[in-house]
Amino acid sequence: MDVCPNQAARTLLSVERRPLAGGQTTNHALLATSTGYHVASATGHLRNLPGAQNPQDALRRSNLLHAAHLNDETTFTSHTSQALTPEQILDAIRPTGPRRTTTALATEEDDHEFLFEDVNVLWSTEHHIVVNERHVYAGATKTGTLIVVPAEDYDRPYESWEDLLSLSWDSSDYAGVGMAGYGIEGLFRVRPGLLAHVSATDESLVVHLERVGRHASTPTLIRRGLHALGSDRLLPHLALARYGFNAADLYPDDQLACALEPAQIQSILRSYRIAGRR
Repeated sequence: MDVCPNQAARTLLSVERRPLAGGQTTNHALLATSTGYHVASATGHLRNLPGAQNPQDALRRSNLLHAAHLNDETTFTSHTSQALTPEQILDAIRPTGPRRTTTALATEEDDHEFLFEDVNVLWSTEHHIVVNERHVYAGATKTGTLIVVPAEDYDRPYESWEDLLSLSWDSSDYAGVGMAGYGIEGLFRVRPGLLAHVSATDESLVVHLERVGRHASTPTLIRRGLHALGSDRLLPHLALARYGFNAADLYPDDQLACALEPAQIQSILRSYRIAGRR
C-alpha cells in the first residue's frame, strides 16, 4: 500500500548505495509520518512498512534499507540520534554478496593467502560500509553469517573493543634468535550481544565473532571464552592476577588484562575444570 508523497514526514535515516564497479547511485530513506513508517525513493515515492513498531524494527523490515552489498559503497546516515542510534543501525544492517577475503595485514613477503583461508575465521571480508561517517566492517561469525562491527584500526580491531580478558606477549626478551615476536589473545566485547575471540601475532590475525546474550555478565562471558580459547596459557596468569601479580612476573613484557576483581577470578578458578586434571 502506497501513501501520498506530500504527507507530512520526518526523515529518520538515509541510505546511499554507489556501485564500486560503476553505475547509478541509488538513494532511499526511512520516514516517519502520522500513519507509521515508510521507505522513500529519490523520486519521492513512498511505500509503507506495516506492523513496524519503532524505527529500528522498520529498518530491519525493509530490504531496501538494511541491505549492504559488498560490491557497493553503502552509506547510512541517521538524521536523529534519538530515533536511531549508530548502534541500532549496526544491529540492523545485513551484509550481502560474495565473501571474498581481504588482505589487510602486510608481511615482508607480501603474501597473505595463508592467513585467510576460511571465511569462518576471517576478521573481515571486502566491504565498503559507512555509518554516520564512520567506516565499519563486515566480519563473519562462527557460523559464517556476516555481521557489521565497528573498529578504529583495521589491523588491530580489538584495540577499540571492550577488553574482557587478554594476554599480550612479546618474546623479544626471552626467545631464541629468529623466534622473537609479539601478539595478543583474548576475549573482547565488540558491542552488546557480540563477543570476539582474538588471536593475533605480528604476522597473523584471526577473529572469531560469536553472538551471545545482550545482557550476559562479564564473568559468564569469560568462563565461556576460557573454554573456547584453551585455558592452559591463560589460567596460570589468572592465578597470578588473583594474588596481585601480572603476567610480566612470569615472563618479561607479558601483560594480562582482566575485567574481573580478584574474588571473581578466584571463583572462576575454583569452578573451572580441565579434563584429566584437578
